[in-house]
Amino acid sequence: SAIVFQEGAKEAADRWFAAFMADVEQLGAEKKFVDALELLETLPRDIIDADKQLVIEDKNEALLLAEAVDRETSRMALIQELQNQWNNGLLLEKSGRYDEAITLFTNLLDSEYSVKAEAKIEELALEAAKADRRKAANLFIRFTKTTDVESRKKLLIESRRLLKNILVKYPEVEIAPKVLGNIERVEQEMAAIDP
Repeated sequence: SAIVFQEGAKEAADRWFAAFMADVEQLGAEKKFVDALELLETLPRDIIDADKQLVIEDKNEALLLAEAVDRETSRMALIQELQNQWNNGLLLEKSGRYDEAITLFTNLLDSEYSVKAEAKIEELALEAAKADRRKAANLFIRFTKTTDVESRKKLLIESRRLLKNILVKYPEVEIAPKVLGNIERVEQEMAAIDP
């Protein structure tokens, strides 16, 4: 009868251990690796036989490896996403969509790409300012070739609007002094037409 009791106690202990390890397994499957490792730590080693201790050690190592693999996989996915954003920004730049590219690179400022993104934003702001300044210059050239007073006014107003927007959108751009000079010149012409 003592043997039967002993066997019954061993079966109950084995069922308890199996249920405990199933809980650990479930946490691991849910990628709750820290929780699974902490649960394993609660198991008192001194009351567990050598075979079960090996099972626990194996599970501990497997969980540590799974956590490291999961962390690295997540890191690689993040790096890939950042690289995709960077590449999309370069495509926007190439197509002359500077403001959209600047917005995209601005989103990268809080990432591993922050230094590169900051430099790229400065570069794009200058390119965008130059492009808008060229548009304003083309409008000014059209103004000089137009004889209709109303058309001349509209061209000057649009040229001035483009130039002023450069200073609003890209205040730190290195060509700002030139833009200010252009605005002054446009405003002189405006005053000459409509004093």
